[in-house]
Parts: sequence; C-alpha cells; structure tokens
Amino acid sequence: MFTRIYQDHYKKWNAKSELKIADNRVITISTRRSTYGNALITNVSVSTAKDGFLSHMLYADYNVNWAKSTPNRVTAKVVENQHNEVLADIETIKDAVDKFYKLETV
Repeated sequence: MFTRIYQDHYKKWNAKSELKIADNRVITISTRRSTYGNALITNVSVSTAKDGFLSHMLYADYNVNWAKSTPNRVTAKVVENQHNEVLADIETIKDAVDKFYKLETV
C-alpha cells in the first residue's frame, strides 16, 4: 500500500493511500478538509485500473465517506492521525468492498 501526505495547491493538507485488490481494482482512501464547512472527511472509493488509468463509475463503484471529524484546525498531524485510524480498519474496508461487488453481480 502506498500512502502520501501532502499539501494541495490551496495549501490544504491531504492524505491518500492506494491498495490494489482483485479484478484490476484499486481501493483509494483519501483524507481531506471538506469543501463545505470545517469537517475533516476520509473517503473510501474503488476504481478499475486499465491501460495505466483509473476509472470510477458513479453509482456502480464503491464510494463511502468512512470517517468524519470537526477539529479546531486541520494540520498535517490531524490529517495523518485520522487517515491512520481508517487504515487500521483496512480489513473491515476490504470486507465492505467485497460485499458491495458480490451484491452487484448477483
């Protein structure tokens, strides 16, 4: 799994992790400050890797806000801590993704 903590071009802290799973799918876990309000949100989504690109189909691929908090300040450490808390739950995330795609194919 690859994890990166960085500032975007607006100087806001973000964290992003990617994990390859079966069927050319990639789980992306991203933590960032919400555009609306002061919430810090960690989102889990799944895309399909093909020809060097990631493709995510709305309403057909997994996409869930996994964690949300409202810290006083969104610093690199706060982003890293929330992101790591979600990463510690990776087995539960994998199970939820597996269930989602098994239900889709039935």
